[in-house]
Amino acid sequence: MKTRNKIIVMKYFLTIFNGISLIFGLMVFTFALWLLFDRNNLFTALSFTGEDHLVSYLCYILLGTGSIIIFISFLGCIGSFKEIRCLLVLYMGLTVVVFSVQVAIPVLIYTFKKEANAMWSDRLDAVISNYGNKNLTQEEHAWHILNDVQHSGCEEYIKMWFENNTLFLIAVNIGLLAVQILLFILAVCLSRNIKKKKICPQD
Repeated sequence: MKTRNKIIVMKYFLTIFNGISLIFGLMVFTFALWLLFDRNNLFTALSFTGEDHLVSYLCYILLGTGSIIIFISFLGCIGSFKEIRCLLVLYMGLTVVVFSVQVAIPVLIYTFKKEANAMWSDRLDAVISNYGNKNLTQEEHAWHILNDVQHSGCEEYIKMWFENNTLFLIAVNIGLLAVQILLFILAVCLSRNIKKKKICPQD
């Protein structure tokens, strides 16, 4: 196959996989926004009304990761479409950095899983013990949600919420990692073929 034809095929697949990567990036970004702004579940209400803002830190990490993935996807599309080799090299470098962060996220989640559950259990006990205290108006929202979920067990509710959303996040992360490996390989091949085309334009 001629170099020009190889470039066309690689550009086509890079565009498709960058589109998939963009969708995954948007999923991570919107999941973080949902965590950050949804106050209608006990887990989030407990996390944001307490002194420990673990969930807010996680949200900002996910927002940053999602934003970078979206940016990298656009960068890859522009680099491949315009056949700009320096953009493709930058794209590959950023992909490696984001890949490393994404590998670290599930490891951190499972490393601190017990500590997080213990923290939320302590926070739940504190909210229950202060229930109805008129001097703690900032806790009122958590109390209302507590009333709504108490029939299913508050600790069980938090555990289920944590497990379900952790599985969702890890599934998205694994899918994204697989796509990024393919994108990196395609970007390397495309970059080499663009260089080859410049050296041997008749090929």
